[in-house]
Amino acid sequence: MADPLERRSLLARLRFRHLELVRTLADTGSLREAARRLHLSQPAVSKALREIERLAGVDLFERGPHGTELTRAGHALVRGAEVLLRELDYLSGELASADLDEAPVLRIGAPPVLVAWTLPSALAAVRAAMPRLRVQLFEGNLPQLIKQLERGVLQCVIGLQTPEMLEASRAANVRCEQLRDQRLAPVAAPSHPLARRRRVAWSELAAADWILPPERTVVRQALAYTLAQAGLLMPRPVVESAQLSTNIELAAAGVGVALAPVAAAAVGERRGAVRRIAVEPLVTVPPLAVLVRVAHEEVQAIESLIAAMRAFDR
Repeated sequence: MADPLERRSLLARLRFRHLELVRTLADTGSLREAARRLHLSQPAVSKALREIERLAGVDLFERGPHGTELTRAGHALVRGAEVLLRELDYLSGELASADLDEAPVLRIGAPPVLVAWTLPSALAAVRAAMPRLRVQLFEGNLPQLIKQLERGVLQCVIGLQTPEMLEASRAANVRCEQLRDQRLAPVAAPSHPLARRRRVAWSELAAADWILPPERTVVRQALAYTLAQAGLLMPRPVVESAQLSTNIELAAAGVGVALAPVAAAAVGERRGAVRRIAVEPLVTVPPLAVLVRVAHEEVQAIESLIAAMRAFDR
């Protein structure tokens, strides 16, 4: 390990590209995924990481069979990197818009399915009330988005109120706002025999071809519970896909029955792509919620978004 004087000299040689690499690796937990995002080869990322750790004089990540985890020193460096990179982004924006009036910016994180089906109407309402507002959308899985919220990259994260969301809300600078109940409806192509029926029993649906998320996902477990309440077993899916938006498109193509958020099912029906199957009860998943950093800059924009999401037609 470098002595303090040598470490200060080495740290002075750290570059923004080093900080960007560390932040990306912290977000992904994977050398391969970090390399993909940074448009580098995996060996180049490994070499750069070794260089950064040499400059810092400490190990920043622990390597394991399931990816990389930040060490205590790594957490400290990432926090500092976020501050410096945010300042660099801010400076870039200031230089790019030096002759323009400053406009408020709202940075939102959400899983892709919510970006596709739930956010458009809510953002349209917010923009109508705040025409100068600029919105930056960050899509990804919930754990990654929560990390970005905790580090101040995002001002709010929208998702299902899972244990991960509740755990994040225990932080002193984060609050969790429950928005509304979230229900899923089975959908299929308009030509599907069950889609043309006025009423369908779960026993009939259980025998259909299904397009489902992988096991141990919230949606899959919710469907299993609904079927168990009716005394039925889970069907074996003909297609497994983690993306609900992809599953809806597969259903529209006639591959089988998929589950869709009620709002997404309504959009699909208006497009004529799918038809909601008339079965009760619907599948219930944890309610939609939003995590908000307490010390955020755009209070009005976030409160307007929360109000719009609560008023969104289910």
